[in-house]
Amino acid sequence: MRASAGSARPGVQAAKPTEGAAAEETLDKLPEWYVLVGTCPACRRSGPVERRDIIRVMGRRAVLSAIPSKLRCKGCTNKSGNKLTIKKLPR
Repeated sequence: MRASAGSARPGVQAAKPTEGAAAEETLDKLPEWYVLVGTCPACRRSGPVERRDIIRVMGRRAVLSAIPSKLRCKGCTNKSGNKLTIKKLPR
């Protein structure tokens, strides 16, 4: 293997600053021990987001950064500005 330019170690390539892990991460690559939590900025309600519901609407290969635009708050029915948080379950 050849080292890329600017790499500290042979065979290791540094990620470009514009490439974010969450930007390209898909739902099917996310391990089962991570849960998805939606938060509404309008009423500050937060709750779990079921994976099966996301898969039904967006498909198994849904990009995680695209999910917040599809969320709707159950409390105030807000559709704009909702956030998605990924949390790890305790052992």
